[in-house]
Amino acid sequence: MSYFQELTIEVDPCRLNDFFEVQEKYLIPLHKSLGNKLQGIYLEVCGAMKPAIVTDVWEIESIEAAVKIMESGDFATDERWLRYAAVAKEVIYSEKTRFIKRIFGPED
Repeated sequence: MSYFQELTIEVDPCRLNDFFEVQEKYLIPLHKSLGNKLQGIYLEVCGAMKPAIVTDVWEIESIEAAVKIMESGDFATDERWLRYAAVAKEVIYSEKTRFIKRIFGPED
């Protein structure tokens, strides 16, 4: 059984390149170091132009493990998080996280 963390992020459309750059340089390596596996980063291409809607999907060990990481806040002192957060606070309007479980679909 596979579990996923899905983040839906509303981003300033004029700053999408900045956002994707810090995701690639800092957030993705941080997630990987925590044991998460990137399934994809998606950009909504139809609908409202402002804000831009970005969806990140990460395969996670378990919902409990992800919640434990978030609640502990240990990542908050990681240099990669600090660099990501410095840009994110300027470009993100809102973020929603949800946890989902794959019922059917290909297994790796």
